[in-house]
Amino acid sequence: RVGEEEEAKLDTTLDWSEKANSSVRYYDWYGRERTFKVVLTYDGTRYCGWQLQPGLDTIQGRVETALETITGDSRKVLGVTGAGRTDSGVHAHGQVVHFYTSGDQSVDRLLSGLNGNLPLEIRARSVVAVSRDFHAR
Repeated sequence: RVGEEEEAKLDTTLDWSEKANSSVRYYDWYGRERTFKVVLTYDGTRYCGWQLQPGLDTIQGRVETALETITGDSRKVLGVTGAGRTDSGVHAHGQVVHFYTSGDQSVDRLLSGLNGNLPLEIRARSVVAVSRDFHAR
């Protein structure tokens, strides 16, 4: 991930409100154009917690797979990050997550795409576009 100083150098031309209303596209180091905040609710009974773990079924792994399907971006580009981690079998109501994308999907498309590609025990309650400096933690 690009360090804060490097990202600040890449992002000095306009403030966020000007960027949101501009027809010019701004990309970070990895070619990611936009940042989204997602609020999740899940029943973690059959999952091995939030954090991605090789060979185990995790909430983050399911969310990343769904986002890869919807956006066409790789996990590296998506950079899915949760506000916190939950242990195996733990539930969450209001887990905040952010991710990046180079795609141009609407928030409605992302929300319906997430819920259409996630198992029923994991639901996206909301998806909103946020400024690039937003971080779920």
